[in-house]
Amino acid sequence: MNKSIFKLLACIFLCASTYITYAQQIDSTKTTPSYYKHSIGVTLTTTSGMGLSYRYQLKNGFGIQTSYLPIFETATYGEKLHVFGLCFLYNFHRSEKTNFYVYEGNSLLVYRVNKRQDYFNNNGFYQYSEQRTYYESFLNQSIGLGMEFLIQERGGFNIQLGIGGYNNFSSILPSGGFSLYYKLK
Repeated sequence: MNKSIFKLLACIFLCASTYITYAQQIDSTKTTPSYYKHSIGVTLTTTSGMGLSYRYQLKNGFGIQTSYLPIFETATYGEKLHVFGLCFLYNFHRSEKTNFYVYEGNSLLVYRVNKRQDYFNNNGFYQYSEQRTYYESFLNQSIGLGMEFLIQERGGFNIQLGIGGYNNFSSILPSGGFSLYYKLK
C-alpha cells in the first residue's frame, strides 16, 4: 500500500514537471513572478504538521512554516492531542505558475492520557483506584522536495514528497502531504 501511494505521488510530481516545461516553452516573455512574504492556510502532512498554518518566505529563497492542530476526545490515547509543526524551506526555482523547494519538516504530537490504576492487596482484593494524568509525545521528522502550484495570483496548492522518521525514528517511511495557502502582502 505504501509503495502504491509513493508511486502515485511520484507520478503527480513528474506530470507537474512536464507541465512546467511545456508552460515555459509557450510563454516566451520573461516576467518576474509576484513575491509575497506571508501566507496563511491549512496543511495536512505526515511529518511537517497539520492544521492551521502560517508561512514566512524571504526573497533569498529561505522560509519557515508553522502549524498547529488541537484534537479533543481521541479514542485511542486519551482526552487531548496537540500537533505542532515546524518546517524549514528553501525555494530553489520560482516561476509564474509553480515553485519548487526542498524542506526539512518536524512535527511533535503530544497526548494527554488519563489512566485509571487499580490497586489490590496481597490477597487479591480490591483496595482503591487512582486516576493519573500523564503526557506522551512523539517526534516525526522528514526531508524532501515540494512543489507549489500557484492558483490565480494569491493562492497556492503545495505537494510535498520525501522520506521521514516516525514516532521518534522507530520507523522510516515515505512522507508527504498537501497544503493550501492564501498569500498576503
